[in-house]
Amino acid sequence: MEKISVNEIREFSDNESNILPALRLSYHYLPSHLKQCFAFCSIFPKDYKFQRQQMVLLWMKENLLQQAKRNERMEDRGDECFYELVSRSFFQRSSSAQEYCFVMHNLAHELAKFVSREYCFTFEEGNSKEDVIKVRHLVVLTSVSLKRFNSISEATCLRTFLPLSEYSFWNLTKELVINIILKLRYLRVSSLLGCENMKQLSELIGELKLLCFLDRSRSLIESLPESISMEKALCLSWKGHANDSKHDREILEQLFPHTNLKILSIYGYGGTTFPYWLGDPSFCSTLIIRLENCKFCNCLPPFGQLPSLKTLYIMGLSGVVTVGAEFYGYSASNSMRKPFASLQFLSFSEMLAWEEWSSIEVEDSEVFPRLQQIEIYNCGRLNTADLPQTLPCSAKLIIDGSKVLVSSLPRSSAIQDLELGKCEEPQLQELQQTVESLGIEGCHGLESLVEALRESQKPRVFSHLQIVNCPNFTSFPERGFHAPSLAGFAVGDCKKLEKRWNLQKLHALKQLTITYEFGGAGGESFPEDGRLPSTLTVLNISGTASLKRVNVKGLQQITSLNSLFLYLLTPFRVNIM
Repeated sequence: MEKISVNEIREFSDNESNILPALRLSYHYLPSHLKQCFAFCSIFPKDYKFQRQQMVLLWMKENLLQQAKRNERMEDRGDECFYELVSRSFFQRSSSAQEYCFVMHNLAHELAKFVSREYCFTFEEGNSKEDVIKVRHLVVLTSVSLKRFNSISEATCLRTFLPLSEYSFWNLTKELVINIILKLRYLRVSSLLGCENMKQLSELIGELKLLCFLDRSRSLIESLPESISMEKALCLSWKGHANDSKHDREILEQLFPHTNLKILSIYGYGGTTFPYWLGDPSFCSTLIIRLENCKFCNCLPPFGQLPSLKTLYIMGLSGVVTVGAEFYGYSASNSMRKPFASLQFLSFSEMLAWEEWSSIEVEDSEVFPRLQQIEIYNCGRLNTADLPQTLPCSAKLIIDGSKVLVSSLPRSSAIQDLELGKCEEPQLQELQQTVESLGIEGCHGLESLVEALRESQKPRVFSHLQIVNCPNFTSFPERGFHAPSLAGFAVGDCKKLEKRWNLQKLHALKQLTITYEFGGAGGESFPEDGRLPSTLTVLNISGTASLKRVNVKGLQQITSLNSLFLYLLTPFRVNIM
């Protein structure tokens, strides 16, 4: 085990004295790519709420993530980085009413601003930065004067230029875009959110060869120049409340973008149906589609016909009750083979009226032959999800906030990775034996894992298990886990859980993570002698307010341990005896 002296923790300059030594140390031992991702977040102000998908997308476009492995999506690599920062308490879930949002603790935000002080900057009226030449990432917090806008052209290395609200760029004109933005040759990510002073972009925008993301939602820009007509991404957004469904449909019907379009996002569309071109197989290059808050649509486009579609997000379509053959683009007159032939990621969320998802059978073919992950968030009325049995054997399923569906889990034998959240009482005895990774979060009705892990059953093939924020969860099976392959185990914020876990029988366990607070008996000292397997190589303990003593003798019995991470918010005592 690597030893770190107290002197190393405390040796900071006067300028660093306001940053907690433990937090500095946590950052110091982050892998380099995680340091970049964490530092990038400093461009956002304190208490700024962000979503996981939003942050991962920015990391991807800024090329901050490690190269994905073969057959791995960059989104998955980004998710790994995100949740690693959550597990180390750099990010934390927001306590506000906004679901699925995260924030940075004020101390973590101060650290991020310190380590990125030369390269990241939040631009607002009243603050200043003498040298903007080195700035790589810039966010405009509020509307600033035109004079201050002109100074941005000096940041010739700028890669990110974003408004924080739709009022940040309200006074941006076509002339300012030409004089400022077009000088930023290294720009990768930008947005014209809320621009009301121009309806057309300059043809010169096509000279920004590295630009890979341009959001023009809530702007008055009606058309794109020919120089980017083969555009990588098109974002369409409707303002306010839709009051003319027919008019909205006519606008979208007549748009018909170039068929080489790769990314399409539609927000706030007010029509009841989508135009015929959305889902037409002629869009053979489309890779990513996002539909959000199209509240009056009552059916989904035939996305199954898009041959190259890899990622599909559907959020807030409150009028959809059933999803069936129309979604796959399959009918008696159109016997298309291999619906969703390339789709790897599928996400449904905030579908408040959705009740049924029925699959189809295609003769001599497969449905979703390459699907790797399905997410279902806050679809409270969904009671039937007929997942195809032919999913790839490594598929991942996430169900969060869909209480009815979780009470009777989909039985696809292809599901290997299962995550359940915000449910009353999941019927874990129905788990397929193929599930290798199980995560449960926010399930108030979960009291134990006896049914899923009891010895009378066939041994589980679990390799990873996570139980988080289950306030009534009290214990694991008394005789220990019946999961001989378990290599990773994480548990946190289960206030009634006792620490008699009988983990010593898990001879394959390599990584153990314990976060937040426990309340059951035996919680003040950790670990107990002989209670952890000697195979452990990584032990993370963070934020456990009830922990009073760390038992060094118990740790010394873990002969394979090479990484120990302690991040505690209250004083504790080291017990050597």
